[in-house]
Amino acid sequence: MNYFLDTEFLEGSQETFFGKSKPTIDLISIGLVCENGEAYYAISKDFNLKEVWYNKDTWVKKNVLLSIYQNCFSGDTRNQYEFTYDTMKYILRTYGKSNKDIAKEIKQFIYKNEGATFFKQIYYEPEQEIIHYTPLDTKPKFYGYYCDYDWVVFCWLFGKMLDLPKGFPMYCIDLKQTLDEIQEKKYGLSLHNGQLANNIKNLPSYPEEKNAHNALSDAKWIFELFKFLQSIA
Repeated sequence: MNYFLDTEFLEGSQETFFGKSKPTIDLISIGLVCENGEAYYAISKDFNLKEVWYNKDTWVKKNVLLSIYQNCFSGDTRNQYEFTYDTMKYILRTYGKSNKDIAKEIKQFIYKNEGATFFKQIYYEPEQEIIHYTPLDTKPKFYGYYCDYDWVVFCWLFGKMLDLPKGFPMYCIDLKQTLDEIQEKKYGLSLHNGQLANNIKNLPSYPEEKNAHNALSDAKWIFELFKFLQSIA
């Protein structure tokens, strides 16, 4: 199966064991769409909301967090729950999931669509739930758009690269690269007034982006872009 991936994330910093800070990428939300039409969406509750909300760079707040808020509350409900820090804390408490749970649900989502069967085995002392899967011969393929960071965030859900679930590839196919290759091969790179004279994006069938910066909406758009590129390749 083919899967289409998008994430929203925070480029932030993290304190190390030695008291120093290092750059990191924290997951905010993730969307996955399978070519069979099944979809998965989750909001993480593990990212640093305060760092996003009070950051001098307000892009993530005004685009990503606002989109999450607007999807959770609509109409008159927004009069009761305005777009505030406390409202976002409420959203994360109510709808947010831990990255550990998101990783487990994604594994189940992929394996289910790949045709794997699984069963639960629960131990009560101590209480523990273990999910067993049948071995997989198939290998899912993942596609994104400008997806370098998306793939890092996705893989980090499972730990190291070697910790990826069985059958998962260690790379994601970037449709931006595919688009550029088709552009150059079939439509050329000649410029007119500083812009591509025959830009693929100007074709009538090029998919329109809707509800940008919502991870699930963007994942659906990436699926549409995949089908579009296949039709003109």
